[in-house]
Amino acid sequence: LCLLQGLLPRGKDPNQLRVKNAQVNELVKEMVKDVSNTSYLDVDPGFVNSDGTISHNDMYDYLHLTRHAYSSVCQAIHARVQQLLAEAASDPPNPGI
Repeated sequence: LCLLQGLLPRGKDPNQLRVKNAQVNELVKEMVKDVSNTSYLDVDPGFVNSDGTISHNDMYDYLHLTRHAYSSVCQAIHARVQQLLAEAASDPPNPGI
């Protein structure tokens, strides 16, 4: 199994780098949707507030995650890995892999 995590937003306020990250995420998501045993995880939601800003409580320098934010990301990854493992356990084995 392969789990690809999307790029996180960056910068306190909306900016071109966020736009580029979002574009890369969309490209990767589209490219892997039909690749077997591969899943894309968008951990971006929740980091950008309704006014477009990012809190220093999530990204202390508006690029790197705080401990609290890492915990949120890890919980999302853990949940997806559990889901993927459950799906894999219910699928018949494929000797061609």
